[in-house]
Amino acid sequence: MFGLFIDDVLRGTSRLHDISSESAYIGIALFDRSIWGQGWATRMIRKIVRFAIGSLGLKKVLAGIEKENIASQGAFNKAGFRPNQLLSHDLKVVVSPSPRL
Repeated sequence: MFGLFIDDVLRGTSRLHDISSESAYIGIALFDRSIWGQGWATRMIRKIVRFAIGSLGLKKVLAGIEKENIASQGAFNKAGFRPNQLLSHDLKVVVSPSPRL
């Protein structure tokens, strides 16, 4: 788990889970609404992906996002993720085989 600290205050977290030899899922949570829409989620995603690919040697990072969560979809899109598949009527997977870091 990774923490997003701004002015020495924890504003959000992210984690890699379901890690295999080639891939992992990323999850993020920004629980300080005052920083929403300022690009923090995209920056967090990029740094975690850089760690996953560079340090862990993974080939891809995936994320499951609820279809209604437009802000999260935007953050992942800006970080280079693209839609991959629809798991159910309300959850889609986005994948970044070669993210823009």
